[in-house]
Parts: sequence; structure tokens; C-alpha cells
Amino acid sequence: MIKKHLKKIIAVSLTAAMICPFFMNIDSFASDKVVDSFYILDEDGTPVVVDVTQKDLEQEAGKRHIYSVNASSVNEEEETTFLTEETATSTTEETETPPIDENLIGIVRFNRGKSTIDFVDRDTGRKSYISPRIAADAAFIRMEEDGVLCKVGGVTMKVALEDVDSITSYEGQIVNRYYITNGYLIHAYGYYDGNTLDSATTRVGYKPDYLSIGYTYYSYDGHYFYDTFEKMIEDYRNNTYVNSVNYETPYYNYYQYLPYRTKAVFTGADYDAYIEKMKPNVESALKNTGDDFVNTQEIYTINSLLMLGISINETGWGTSPLALTKNNLFGLNAVDGDAYENADTYPSAGDCIKYYAYVWMQNRYLSGANFRYGGAHLGDKSSGINVAYASDPYWGEKGASRGYYYDTEKEDYGRYTIGIATSGIIKFHKEADAASKVIYTSENGAGGDLFHFPVAILETVTGDDGNTYYKVVSDMALNEERTARDVEAQYMPSRDYVYVRAEDVRIVFEGSGEGIDLTDPEKVENLKPDFNPVTPPTTEEEPVTPPTTEEPEPDVLIGDVNGDGKVNSKDAVAILRYIIKLSNEQFDILAADVNENGKVDSRDAVQILRKLIGLQ
Repeated sequence: MIKKHLKKIIAVSLTAAMICPFFMNIDSFASDKVVDSFYILDEDGTPVVVDVTQKDLEQEAGKRHIYSVNASSVNEEEETTFLTEETATSTTEETETPPIDENLIGIVRFNRGKSTIDFVDRDTGRKSYISPRIAADAAFIRMEEDGVLCKVGGVTMKVALEDVDSITSYEGQIVNRYYITNGYLIHAYGYYDGNTLDSATTRVGYKPDYLSIGYTYYSYDGHYFYDTFEKMIEDYRNNTYVNSVNYETPYYNYYQYLPYRTKAVFTGADYDAYIEKMKPNVESALKNTGDDFVNTQEIYTINSLLMLGISINETGWGTSPLALTKNNLFGLNAVDGDAYENADTYPSAGDCIKYYAYVWMQNRYLSGANFRYGGAHLGDKSSGINVAYASDPYWGEKGASRGYYYDTEKEDYGRYTIGIATSGIIKFHKEADAASKVIYTSENGAGGDLFHFPVAILETVTGDDGNTYYKVVSDMALNEERTARDVEAQYMPSRDYVYVRAEDVRIVFEGSGEGIDLTDPEKVENLKPDFNPVTPPTTEEEPVTPPTTEEPEPDVLIGDVNGDGKVNSKDAVAILRYIIKLSNEQFDILAADVNENGKVDSRDAVQILRKLIGLQ
């Protein structure tokens, strides 16, 4: 018996030794949306693509010089020029970095020689990444022994010193700021177009009562606003919000924090008319897809308005090459240096919408067993889909903004009541009773706390234990007995609800409750779309033939890479050896593509191992 256990320990140790580097970098595998470009929204809300070229990265590589600048005498253009001159020889000659004034009221500029900057969330310990070109500045909090503490995109983050380009006074600079225009709350921020610092704006909701017209407010989380930059930095350094103008009533953008498991009220004809109105006489892959968005919402219970908003932004109203030639409405798998070549191709636009809803959302970002899960809302870099989906910290608010451009009559806006978790991890019970089974918690497959975690509240009830509970929309499908989550099951609103203690949730938006649809969809036997995305991309010379379902695919045990009829650590090791070119052994690609994203990479090996040790 001892020998048997010893052999098992040795086997596990050897396996761990081989895959340890991949586990240590598991967060880097979450970057499903690292692309060669990003988009901003113009004054009318139209997405405008900003390309990031290799030349841009090469020009910035090695130009790191951390110090504070007297902003009253150095404007943005002069600062850029000065940095270029001063650091041109930094790759060949080491210079001593001047000390930073700890009392500096300033901003952090990230190293633009990198496509993304890795960071650690101070509050949760989680790792994520951010684009230094989209996030042109972060609020400087303080220097730490092994890096810089700063804040942007809702996250108080620690970044390595090598990932910081400069720390400068905020005065005279383009910084994160908010103001009111035409009844809307506007977020203005800086971004880099090539090496030029520019400013963009996003509509992030309606005017809150506590913000006044004609004033500028500062915030790097979009929740607490300050009338001076100095007050904001003081609070950030003291880990409080007491000096904000809305200390008692933090702001949460309705559509940015509305869970995806809700339903919009609009019809397919409504969406079609909107697309035609906005893009008349223009070829768009989004035209006549209204019914596809609504039908997908009905089958999978994924909000059609939020899906449409993301698609409009990702494809420039359906006019991008990916949308027009590959029916790819969400930029799916448009990663790793050549976004077009790597992106998926779909038989039709409607197929892409279904694939996005079931594979990308239900089985990945809305699955608590998946390391990508950060809540079922668009969010920012603190919580939500934005955490792992995009390097753009404002991706979530840009997607949410579509609701404010489209729903001008507020037909859909404000129907749901939204609550925000008051602690890092909250428990979701089967019934309104502390002794009732905990079906799941707000942590994801990677473990750890989640902050700014929203729930859509359906009703308030008194539990069997005498405490107050909220009945809330479940982020995940449950089994028929409502005793456990079943992320592969069809979502049923009448069944898929859970209870949370009222004391664990703070209501931040009181909804009207009007027209909330909790009816179940017609049952679908095969939820997963009956095709796989096609790669390589379609071209005019060599068109890709859509997959046929006439001949059924052979039965494949997903994860059984070596074909021995079972899934174990040997299969994970086989994938890793193949990836790092230690083996030329051929295997079944369908079996190796465990996460079903159309390619074989280290994420497939990690998913096998997570299942083996019970994390998934």
C-alpha cells in the first residue's frame, strides 16, 4: 500500500515538474482578446479602430525612464520628445533612476514598448493584463519595493517597475475625468494613436443627481467621483472614498453591471430597423440579424442588447473584414499578431451569434468552474467579462454604452434591480435559509475574491431562519433538482435562480420590475451549435466551404490525446510536449482541443489537469 501511494506521489511530482511553468503563467492564457488594434467611440458613439503596429512597439522598446516632471513647464508633446532624447541610449547604457517624490499628485504612464502590461490586483491577488496604449494613464498611489501601485479601470494594481515609462504630475495632462452633457454622464480618457496622445469619450449612463452640469470630476474606477484630483489621490492612498462627492451612493453603470442572464425587450425587427437607420446604403454583416440575436437570447438566455452592443463595437457596425468575409461578429480568436488570419470563420452571422452565446459565454465566461469567470456582467478590469476577455480596461463600458445610444426612450433601461456584493466572496443558496445548500459562490475556477460583483434581484423574501434574502438570477444553469450548477444544461429562468443574504449585497440600482421575462425557452436537445469554426480564413481565391452536418463526426473522448481510452495527466503532458516541440507525435486534434476554441494550446492541458484535481 505504501509503495502504491509512493508511486502515485512520484508520478504526480514528475507531472507537476513538467507543467509547473504553465501553471505559473495560467493568467496569461486568459487573454482571449489581445489584438493588433482597439477601438474608441466618437462623439456619436461610432466605433473607430486604432491600429497598433509593430513599428509603434519597436519605437517604444527600451524607452523607459521613470521620474517626475514639472507639468507646468512640460506639455505632453514636449514630454514625449524629451523622453525620447533622454532614453535613446538606455538599451546600451544603464542610468540611475531619479527618486520619485512619494507626495507627488500624479499619474503613471505605462511602457508602450509592450503590447500588454501584466499586473496583480491588490485587493484579490489575481493577475490580469492591460493595454498601455488604451490605458494611457493610471492614478499614482505610491512606490513599493517591487513595483508601482496605481489605479485604472476599477483596479488598484501593482505593476513591475520595468512596465512603467514615467510618473508625472497630473497638471496639464490628459487624465481620466467625467462630466455631464445633454443629460448623459461622459467618461473622457487618454489613449495613444501611434505615438500621439489623444483623448476619447464614452457615454456611461444618465446624469446622477449628485453630479452637476459644468463641472469636471475625477475617477479611476467609475464608481466614486471627486471634485479635485488631490482629494482622489489622498483617498486612494488611504484606501477609502470618504472625500468623494458620492461616498454614500457609489455609481454603477446600469448596462455595464447588468448580468448577461437577463433579457432585453426589443424584437428582431427593432434591431434591424436600428442597424438600417445607422448604416443606410452600406454593406453590413449585422443587417437582418435582429431575429438571430433575439432567438439566441430566447434559447440561451443571453441578453440580446448586450450582445448586439459588443458586436457593433467589435465590427464597426458589421463593416469589418472579419464580419463581412468570415461572419465573425465578435472578433472571436482574432489574436496573436495576425488578427485576421487567426480569427474564426462561421457558416453564417446567425451561427456566430449562437456560438458566441453558448461556447464563449455559457461555457467560459459565465461558468464559475472556468478561470475566466469574473461575474456575468460586462464590467471592467476589477470584475466581469472584461477582466479576462480584453486588454482594454474600458471594453465593458464601451459595450454598455450601446444601451444608452439605442434605448433613448428607456423602454429597456432600469427594469432590473441590481445589487453589488459587499464582501469578496458571497454564497448562493438553494433556498432562503443559511442552512440551505450552497450551490456556488462568487469565486471562479482559479479561486479568490471578486469585488464589485453584481446580482440581478428578482424579489426580497424572509428566510426560514428569519433573515432577509434576495432571490437573484443565477449566472449559471442549474440541474433539475437545483442542487448544483450544470453549465452545459439549457438555462431555464423559472429554475435557475438562487438566494443570497441581503446583508451581503448593497442595492445600487432600484429597478422598476416591469416586463421581466422569466418564461422558459422551448427545450433544445443539442445546445452546442452543430459546427466548428473554420480556420484558416476565407479568401476570394480559396473560399472556405461551411462545415456540413450530413456526415456525423466520429465519437471522440475529449481529452484522450494518446488514445488509451481514458483522460489523465499523460494526455496533458502530451499536449505540452507537442506545443514546446519535444514531440512530433500525431494525435486527434478534436480530442486535444479540450476547450473547443478551434486550436491546441497550453490552455487545453491546463483544463485537463483542472478536471483531474477537481477544480472544474
